[in-house]
Amino acid sequence: MSQQFNPNKQYYLDTWKAMFREFLGWSDEETVRWASGWTDENGVDPLDNPGDIFYHETPQYWAIDLFIPKACKERLPHGEWLDL
Repeated sequence: MSQQFNPNKQYYLDTWKAMFREFLGWSDEETVRWASGWTDENGVDPLDNPGDIFYHETPQYWAIDLFIPKACKERLPHGEWLDL
């Protein structure tokens, strides 16, 4: 069965590629490898389903963890961390 084009997935990947290239110096391949980490234990990738709840948040939301140093996150109360 062929996979249908998912514009949501393409938008998220394009956004992450640009962000990670600019701020982390990542290649596109590194970004795609990072994005494949959302696949669950059954091999289901939420990025492949355009209606998945994953898309209720922005691509920036899913990537923010990479930009905040661990020591800083540990000092923030949970509510403030969610506001980032």
